Amino acid sequence: MIPNYKEQLYTSVQVAKMGAGIFGSREDPSHRDALLAVLNEPRFGEAARKFAERYQGQDVSEALMQITRQIDAVLGSDSATTFVAR
Repeated sequence: MIPNYKEQLYTSVQVAKMGAGIFGSREDPSHRDALLAVLNEPRFGEAARKFAERYQGQDVSEALMQITRQIDAVLGSDSATTFVAR
């Protein structure tokens, strides 16, 4: 993965840490080698499948509400929950 934005940087690092990809930079001339490794080495697909199985059936809306409730608890309000519930 070659991130363009800070959020992509964080995601790229996590994907590499879980073994489902390779973290790279634009200055690295070995993009082709990294791409071929991800496509051809079974360990990358296995790590991606393991991640997908772990989160299969996860309710993204419920996860968002849990995060929102935690933010509300820190802020001492329910404004975020009201906003998300719309």
